[in-house]
Amino acid sequence: MSSNLPTIQRLVADDFRTAPDWFRNEFLRTFNLFSQPVYNILNQGIDIDENTSEELYTFTITSTGVPTNDTFDFSPRKFVGAPHGVILCQCIANTATVTPVGNPVTFDWVYGSGGQINIIAIYGLTSGVSYSFTVRIC
Repeated sequence: MSSNLPTIQRLVADDFRTAPDWFRNEFLRTFNLFSQPVYNILNQGIDIDENTSEELYTFTITSTGVPTNDTFDFSPRKFVGAPHGVILCQCIANTATVTPVGNPVTFDWVYGSGGQINIIAIYGLTSGVSYSFTVRIC
């Protein structure tokens, strides 16, 4: 399996004849030490989504207007172990037309038993409105 990578794998000093010596000698040598292994890894089919432990998770809730009642529990599909963070990536009101939420939206979470993530309070929501959330587990 290979990617659609360019055939050029290294930068050559001769291609940068007007560049300063530090760039042609020091920088390019160091850059090529980094770029060659990355090129080889990418060319062997590494995929960022499949080779990281982070996960995006999407869920929907209808707000009660009371942060401690606006909760959600879920088990990650891919992430293994106790997360270091659950970060809000997106919060969208599920309305007929796209409208801004209008408030800062934050939440509190804990790592529960059985590998579940428990969002124990969501702040900044309007009562009766359905919201779609995307969170990043890391």
